[in-house]
Amino acid sequence: MCQGTFNGVDWGHEKEDLRPENTFYKDEALLHRRPRTVQGPQIQWGNRDMPNNRPQSTGGKPPRLSRGLGRQNDPYHVRAGVIIICFVTFLCIVEQGRNSMAEPQTNGQFEIYVIADRLIDVLPYSYEDPAWRKLLETPPCGTVILADKDIETYNWEDQEIILSSSASERLSRLKLIEKSFVTYLGKRPLFGGSFIEQGSARAINYPVIYIDKSQSQIVFQLRPIHWMFDESYRQWDAKLKRRIELADVRRHFRALGKLR
Repeated sequence: MCQGTFNGVDWGHEKEDLRPENTFYKDEALLHRRPRTVQGPQIQWGNRDMPNNRPQSTGGKPPRLSRGLGRQNDPYHVRAGVIIICFVTFLCIVEQGRNSMAEPQTNGQFEIYVIADRLIDVLPYSYEDPAWRKLLETPPCGTVILADKDIETYNWEDQEIILSSSASERLSRLKLIEKSFVTYLGKRPLFGGSFIEQGSARAINYPVIYIDKSQSQIVFQLRPIHWMFDESYRQWDAKLKRRIELADVRRHFRALGKLR
């Protein structure tokens, strides 16, 4: 109750609350307001043993991902993996090729195949020219003039093939000078070249065969290039010799008992 007078009027009634019912002033609302809880996705930190499920402090740095996470679809790592696989496969193929080349190729005859057409005027003088590789892969028509049975001895140190008497008689009737040839071991071409006279002025830089008829049996003298001067073959450069001195051929004639 509120008692008092004002200008002779008795205010003996109860003092009324002039504020609207069930309303609060802004300051009281702020004082009595409770924070609202926002429901959202729960974050799983992955370490349940940590107190209150809170992550450890990382000193201001972002949490570190587990090893390998995020790299599976990384295009740079995928590309590097593909390159490594291709390189290892290439090395395996090269090694297999070396092993196969090191194996003796004695499942066929040694043959000299003479090309019917006259090619000495059109073949490049350099043996590095791609035309020689094409000739070895797909030689023109021709005929085999010499095989294992026609060879009596193969003098390896001087690269001389001594023909048998019957083969010497047969080949003495053939005109082989300036004919081109391809040598084979089985079905594999070894090297190509031309028959030529030793005194020829042609500047040939590919394998040749000189025909020596000074003895009773014909001798084929194999040379890696044409050299018109009389010089011992044993003094020639080893790099040039490798053109015609092939290990498979040596093993082949050793197995036949004809290597000297």
